[in-house]
Order: sequence, then structure tokens, then C-alpha cells
Amino acid sequence: NISHSCVVIDTGIFPHIDFCLGKNRVIKFIDLIGQSSDMYDDNGHGTHVCGVIGGNTIGIAPECNIISIKALEKSGSRGVGKTSWVCAGIRMAIDKGADIINMSLGGTSVKDELLLSVIQEAVNEGIVVVCAAGNITGGNAKVFYPAAYDGVIAVSAVKKSEDSVTIDTSYSNYGSFVDIAAPGSRILSPIPDNYGYKSGTSMACPVISGAAALLLSKKSDLTNAQICELMYDTAIDMGDSGRDDYYGNGVVDLVQMMEAYMEVYEPESAEESSSTEESSGKRLVFVFDEFQYARTLNESHEEVGKTGLRSVWSIIDSGIIN
Repeated sequence: NISHSCVVIDTGIFPHIDFCLGKNRVIKFIDLIGQSSDMYDDNGHGTHVCGVIGGNTIGIAPECNIISIKALEKSGSRGVGKTSWVCAGIRMAIDKGADIINMSLGGTSVKDELLLSVIQEAVNEGIVVVCAAGNITGGNAKVFYPAAYDGVIAVSAVKKSEDSVTIDTSYSNYGSFVDIAAPGSRILSPIPDNYGYKSGTSMACPVISGAAALLLSKKSDLTNAQICELMYDTAIDMGDSGRDDYYGNGVVDLVQMMEAYMEVYEPESAEESSSTEESSGKRLVFVFDEFQYARTLNESHEEVGKTGLRSVWSIIDSGIIN
């Protein structure tokens, strides 16, 4: 259902073929820094995040409309911005009736009453607010905002490690505020003029935003609580039994989540599906692993060739990555 939209508050978005082929699904670009009316991304971070959510090639919800709000600017290899810019972006998302807000941003020193207030307003309006748990060095966990605010979904990052999925302790923050974990290491997604790999909780965050978009595409009036319940109850329990500070309620399992949705909200369809399809006993959960894809574009960013498509999904069987 392409009527739903996800606001991405980040470094902007490049007019990549993944968003513009056939139909331009970037329905609005707002530049709070340079006031440009033309889409651009001087860092690449925002484009990558948008691609994980709704890119045509490997996006979780490839029909989701995207509203890109540029509230971060390039500073070296990083994107930086003011809290007031982020607050303005959230306010615009509320005014435009967004369904989801993705914020792959934050810090340990940005606890701010205005930011808290506008986030709470978004949550009260029924908007799903998804935030990265933050990247750390040296394994020292820190309280990270806006992920640590009540009402948002805080996302840590996992990686594939030999025959299992584990928290990526090389960078992923953790703590009592973490709600759920998602793949965040070596995620392939669009970048300006190309595709590229990035790692971080910034990449795990849009996996959850995409998951929320999938649920809303099935039933547009799902509440925040219902969306969280479907995600958390079907997540794969990792680490200590039950909720823990590394994985929150577990690692997101998109297929189990959607099956649970069907059982609860469309039981007749779920029963018909189960009677006509054989179950393999396997679950598709770990996105983008070993994915290789290249498009050849002309100067107008039109596709003129493509090579090397491999599976987007790795398969978990009895909890073990094959």
C-alpha cells in the first residue's frame, strides 16, 4: 500500500534509481540547512538509510513513500546537525501526517526537553518513531538520545558470526533502553551514484522502520502498541532468556512477524495460506547477507545494464544461519 510514508530525518537523499525508477516515491524533500528544492545528499548516510527502508532493489518495504528531511550536514565523514533542526524535522513530519519517523542519529549529550516534547507529540499522534541505539567504541555502553526516550523504538545492531547471529560489540550500543535488534553490519544499499556497504545501528534502525511499513501496508490503523507487540513477540530471543540490554526483546524476524499479523488480523487468509503451502520449517530473518548487485546507469541515472544478483536473505533453520 503505497499511501503510507516514512519520514527520514538525516543527511538528505540522492535521486537514486532505486527510488525514482518508474515512479518517484520520494514524495517530498525538505532541506532545513541549504533550503534547496532539489534532492541531494552531501554525505550518503541518508540515501543509504532510505534504501534499506524502501529501495526498489533491497528495501524492506519497496513500495513505501519517502519524505526526506535534511537536518544533518557533512562534516568530514560524519553528518552533524543541531537539535533544533531535528526538532523542526519532527514537527514537519507531524504536520505532513507521516506514519513513521526514522532517526538514525543522536548522541549522549542531546537530551533536550524540546526534543523530548516534540517526540512525545509525534508518538501521541500515532506516529511510529524508530531510533538508532547509537554507535560506541571500546564496548562502553552509554545512554543515547533520542533512542532512550519513552515511546520510541530503540534499535541495536547484530551481525552474522560463524553459525549464529550476535550483537556487534565492535560498535553497537546497548542498555536498558534497547527494544529490539536488527542486522546492521555490512548492509548493502544505495549511495549517491552507486551502491555501497555501511555498518552501524544507523543501518539496523531502518530495518525496523521498514518492518513497521510492512505492517501498516496490511492494516493502516494499527496502533504503536500493536506494531510493537507484533515485532517484539515474534523476535528471536538471543542472549539471556527474555528481554536483555543487548538485544532488547530479540532479533526482528520479518516472516514470523507477518505470519503473526495474519493469524491475529486476517485469520481466514492465514488458514487458507497454511492449507495450500508446505512449510519448510525455516525462517527468513537475516537481511542483505552476501548480497551482490550492480546496476549500470547512464548520465540520467537510467538503468542500462545489471549484473550479479544473489539472494537478499539468509535462511535460519532452528536458529542457525546456513
